[in-house]
Amino acid sequence: MPPSTRRKRQPAKTVLVVDDSVAIRTHVRKVFLSDGFKLCAEAENGLQALDVAAECHPDVIILDLAMPVMNGIDAAPKLKELLPHVPIILFTLHASCLKQQDLTELGISALVSKVVSVEELLREAHNLIAGAGQ
Repeated sequence: MPPSTRRKRQPAKTVLVVDDSVAIRTHVRKVFLSDGFKLCAEAENGLQALDVAAECHPDVIILDLAMPVMNGIDAAPKLKELLPHVPIILFTLHASCLKQQDLTELGISALVSKVVSVEELLREAHNLIAGAGQ
């Protein structure tokens, strides 16, 4: 193919999904991988997420709120300190109980309720990654 007709391809992205539910991690992983993400790393709690994030350097982190060992509220500032330019999306059933200002102070870039489709989560991830690259 001549160089003038080749499309510039964006490098494939990596997502880290942190949730204590295997079913939710599996569903989110399938959606992100089918959309062209190259890697979907997983962790079942915030403490494990710190190790996985340090190893895989994700482009976006999907973080549950309620998890054993270390919850999302405790993990978010530590993840933000480790990877300051990586957007963090809090993906939770308890979205209506949280204030965006409080979340921003914790390093959380966006809040997505688990009652919406995972495709909405994917759209938010793309928007945040695009904004982080500017």
